[in-house]
Formats: sequence, structure tokens, C-alpha cells
Amino acid sequence: MAKKSMTAAELIASTANDPAYLAMKAEQDRKRAELRKILDADQAELVAELNATGIEPVKNVWDLVSRPNNYDDALEVLTSHLFKPHHPRVMEGIVRSLAMRHLSGMTALWEKFAQMYLETHNDQDIEEPARRGLKFALILGLEALMSDDVADLLRQLVHDSKGHQHADCLEDLLAKYESDDHS
Repeated sequence: MAKKSMTAAELIASTANDPAYLAMKAEQDRKRAELRKILDADQAELVAELNATGIEPVKNVWDLVSRPNNYDDALEVLTSHLFKPHHPRVMEGIVRSLAMRHLSGMTALWEKFAQMYLETHNDQDIEEPARRGLKFALILGLEALMSDDVADLLRQLVHDSKGHQHADCLEDLLAKYESDDHS
């Protein structure tokens, strides 16, 4: 006999009193709150420094990622924090907030992203999911900051990145750059 399909409302109603589901949900909520505390503590100094620059106040670095790129007054603070130890999720927010095309002439920033890319573990080698994602953010940053000034550095990075996660993205970036008649 075939099972009767269940509507979304019926599924939600069935889980509302399911002890196993409620226990799983409580554990997820606890872990999320614990991670939020860790991230808030990790970026407290960064947030204070960002808010002291006079930009629209932020609660965390990710607030910058989701707003227009009108926070040039905070660039010095953001770049200085690339050299400080941070939780990978906070560092990902810093990198993504710096991935702006109008910064493409900042060769030193591109080089820092490239160095971080090579030093960052591949996601599949990172056990804790909340610590994954930085490597891809660095790829986005490298792409946003691409300019003629770093073409040779990109060629070297493509060579050095063999075996790294998202190395194919770097190869695609180089191919796109060279096909745009920059070779």
C-alpha cells in the first residue's frame, strides 16, 4: 500500500510534538547561540574600531558585506585585521567586505589574499562546518581585486594552487583575464 503524501502544514504539525525533533532543534539552537557568542567576542575589537571610523554603525563585520560599498573610511581597519587572528567566519566577513572592484589597484591586498588562500585549509579538511568557507571568499576577493598589476602573480598562484580547493576557479579567472586581451 502506497504512503499518503503529506502537506507542509501536516509535516510541521507532526514535528511540533515530536520529542526527537524538539531535542534536535534545541541542540541546534544551543550550538547557534554558542557560535554567536564566540563570533561576537572574536570581533568585538574590530566592531569597535569600525564604528569609531564614523561609518554607519555595525554589529558585526557581515553588516558591511550586505550594504553598499560606501565604507572606504573603514578600509584601514579592515586591512589591519587581516593580520590579526580571527575565527574563520569573521575573517571570511573581512575578506568579503574588502572584495570591491574599486580596490583593484591595491596589489598588496591582492597578495595578502593570495597568501591566505594558499595557507587556508580546504573545506573538506575542516571538521567544524562553522570554520568552512574562507577559501572561497578569498577566491571572490582575488577576482574582485584583479588588475593588470597582478597578472603575473595570478599566473604564479595558479601554478602554486594545484591540489587546493577552488584551484579551478583561479584557472578560470586567469583564462578570462587572458581572453580579455591582457596576455
